[in-house]
Amino acid sequence: MSECTEKRYEAQMPDTFDLVERAKWIINAATGSVDMENDCAPAHYVGLLNPGIGHHSGEMSDLPEYLEDLTRMRSITGSELNLDIESRMLETALDIRGNDGLFYQLPITPTTPWRAGGATRTKIKNVEDMAQVSLTFIAALSARYQATGDGRFAEMAQQYADTIAKILVQQDDYAYLPLTDDTGIEFSWRRNVGWSTQEEPRSEFSGTEGTVLAYYGYMIRQLAHWHTVSGDEKSLETAGKLATFLRKPRFWLGRIESWEEDRWVGHPCPYRMPAAHFRGHIAGGHMGLRGMTEYAVAADDQVLLEFCRQGYEWLRNFGFASLGWYGENLCLRDAVATAIKLTEAGVGDYWDDVERYAVNEMAESQTIDPEVFKKVRAQSGNPMTEDEEQMLLRLMGANGSGTWANWSYGPQPDPTNVEASYCGVYMQNFYFVYDAALREGNGVVQVNLPLNRVSASADLHSYLPYEGKLVLKNKTAKKALIRVPGWVTKRDVKCSVNGSPQQPFWAGQYVLIDDLKPGDSVNIEFPMKEWTEHVTWRGFHDPVPVFEEMNWVPRYHLQFKGNTCVGIDFNWKEIGATRVPGIPGYQREHMKANKAPMKRAQCYVPEKRIVW
Repeated sequence: MSECTEKRYEAQMPDTFDLVERAKWIINAATGSVDMENDCAPAHYVGLLNPGIGHHSGEMSDLPEYLEDLTRMRSITGSELNLDIESRMLETALDIRGNDGLFYQLPITPTTPWRAGGATRTKIKNVEDMAQVSLTFIAALSARYQATGDGRFAEMAQQYADTIAKILVQQDDYAYLPLTDDTGIEFSWRRNVGWSTQEEPRSEFSGTEGTVLAYYGYMIRQLAHWHTVSGDEKSLETAGKLATFLRKPRFWLGRIESWEEDRWVGHPCPYRMPAAHFRGHIAGGHMGLRGMTEYAVAADDQVLLEFCRQGYEWLRNFGFASLGWYGENLCLRDAVATAIKLTEAGVGDYWDDVERYAVNEMAESQTIDPEVFKKVRAQSGNPMTEDEEQMLLRLMGANGSGTWANWSYGPQPDPTNVEASYCGVYMQNFYFVYDAALREGNGVVQVNLPLNRVSASADLHSYLPYEGKLVLKNKTAKKALIRVPGWVTKRDVKCSVNGSPQQPFWAGQYVLIDDLKPGDSVNIEFPMKEWTEHVTWRGFHDPVPVFEEMNWVPRYHLQFKGNTCVGIDFNWKEIGATRVPGIPGYQREHMKANKAPMKRAQCYVPEKRIVW
């Protein structure tokens, strides 16, 4: 069939969670929210009920994330939307690249006052002479190099890595980035000056933002990544020295001085230190563990991999891991990456986690329906103007920074103040999930996630959560390994090829199908299961102040159909609330149906995989 060999084709498939459609929305938001009047700088915040964009002084941390996201999302969609805007964003990045290969801050101008303040509280005027070295430009340059084959981007990434190796402070078997808190921007190198201090971070809370793990995690994962892409051994060595520093007990709850106070009372049992547990910035913890995981994979460091596995399991105790809700969705990006890396390294099986994260919080956090916001504005008696509606459309695809478990875009007392903290920082995980969902090579296709996915070897159609049914449309594969979700009872699984029943052969959680021919259709079917998870939760940022006054812990009832949450029940009347604050999330009554809707979809087979 022509649809099995062409790069672009149309196919009938279930209208279920679609990563490619979501990626197209990301491109829309990433190019629609830049400030065309001020260096094409990316927005950090976008208003949705009052459509508009907002900035803070961390815009330079957003720019490389946007560029990386756009490269990755275009690679899986084939979209050419707003390429001219993306080109201007790239020009901005290259304009601020110094002779040393580092990327310096954009200058403060009368129209860009945010560059002097915000989260980092800049304390010097000439910010254009400062480079926050933990920014993710290596990853952005690497993605563009892989996508285009243009060696200039590889040279830039290599120079950045070489400069980092040169300017780190070396101490015995480790190296570190000085704190530089005196400038107001952590870990910033000053042009023609160098480090303003040689001070080592003394704890996870050191620095203006109070999360050393985050900034070091960024740097470690970039260097480890560049080694994976280029083979550069110096980058791996540098990442290893930073990882050695970050493993010091001072950054973890397992610090040596707390052994006695933390031990179990009355049970003097052995207590391993340091443990991969921390107290502080939860998103920062995710970033640090992701960085060390990526280094451990690149270096084949089994001891560190086990440490990172401990840390990931520790983090799953916060928020609602069954949804992927950890309070701040920056956590979700790195939780997805860490879960995939640990699984593929063989130290755990977290594919069900990844699926839950994708179909629940990733899906709920992304804004793709403008009518929701227009309706709320109209109900307030202040409908959107035509210009506001146009701006809103430009922002669709952005991501909520801290959506709560049963409502989206923040539990604001005044719902007209809704903001979604933005896209590039939070949405790489859509590419990670797409990439990991299906692997192919040497005549074998391996399906890891039950999500719609096309490829050169085979296409997977997922009927979940409506029906327990996966259909593999074969193109060129000779063998298929199809993972069945962990909640499925294996004896209930039925398998057929071209309608002919086959006894499933299990390889762990995978059904193995051999001797495939082009055009074969493989069906895997199993009964759906439904259950309710009752969860109590209380966090530092309680959504309703009355919780504190009542000394009352919220109780949520999460309704699952397979790994998909199809509804969340929370009795607001129990606490005297007259309405649900914000915009309700998980309005998924339609997913309780037992027949999957179908659609005609435009399919695109990526030309190449971009390693992350």
